[in-house]
Amino acid sequence: MNKKPKMETRAGMIAKEILKENDGDWLQTALKMFVLAKDDHELMREIVDPMIADKVYEALERIAPINFGGKSLLTCPLTTCDYALLRDVGKAELDREIAYFEENLGRALEMAAWYHYVMAALDENRKVREQFSVEELIQLRQKFKEVYQGKIQFFISEFPDPIKKLTLEAVQKSQGDWMLALQLMTKRVLEDSQALAHLMGPFFFSALWQVLHQASETTLDMTPPMNSPLTSGWIFGDSTRAELKMEVIYWEESARFLLRKARWLGMIRDAIGESKRVHQVLSEMHVKKFWNDAYMSVK
Repeated sequence: MNKKPKMETRAGMIAKEILKENDGDWLQTALKMFVLAKDDHELMREIVDPMIADKVYEALERIAPINFGGKSLLTCPLTTCDYALLRDVGKAELDREIAYFEENLGRALEMAAWYHYVMAALDENRKVREQFSVEELIQLRQKFKEVYQGKIQFFISEFPDPIKKLTLEAVQKSQGDWMLALQLMTKRVLEDSQALAHLMGPFFFSALWQVLHQASETTLDMTPPMNSPLTSGWIFGDSTRAELKMEVIYWEESARFLLRKARWLGMIRDAIGESKRVHQVLSEMHVKKFWNDAYMSVK
């Protein structure tokens, strides 16, 4: 029985053409395809389609705690307690949840500080691998560890984000129904080329490497330290200060969300005392006020 021929995607055909023009250079091809995709909605959508739902979900989660379709924040599920909802937990469960978010907060702050440290040491318009050998990078990391204090510090101010605006609109239109908000925002992103580019642009390269792998029938080795991928999917060793700045922004946005959630949970824990459950002490209005207070406390 003959196998069906593998259908070639438009992205794959474009990748083959550009790879040929660049003598098989993956990185130059990736940059060219990124430029093309920003102006080509269908190309961008084809490449990033497997990631869209996850990124819309993440954008919603950073605006407020996910509560899986309910309109009450009291139904928000706890990350560290299987099947437990916020309304039903007490101090012990909240302590465990806060510890989880504080641990991840520490990691996000350290990652942001490390990439900012590299960015500050890097000359303008030079790539990491052009300026540092692997040995020099190891030494730089050691110096960073000696000076890093682990305190809460943001290097880049939070700036107006069009995706945050879209997310807030989706939450308001859905009246707090997260599943409806997810559908509304996904529909908007798929129809709006600018919204799609804003949401998925930072993660474009994560999806693109697979397209280039299929087009070239070779694999980019990402195991050496210089070839390790950033959260965007771009290659660390081939990053300039511009790419490193975007990495700092990503980790600082993550840290802000984690800090807000830890503070929110801390307010709830302090309000319920030692032996009460959340719903015995706090109303939906109290919980929402705590979230707004925690959100506004982080700049």
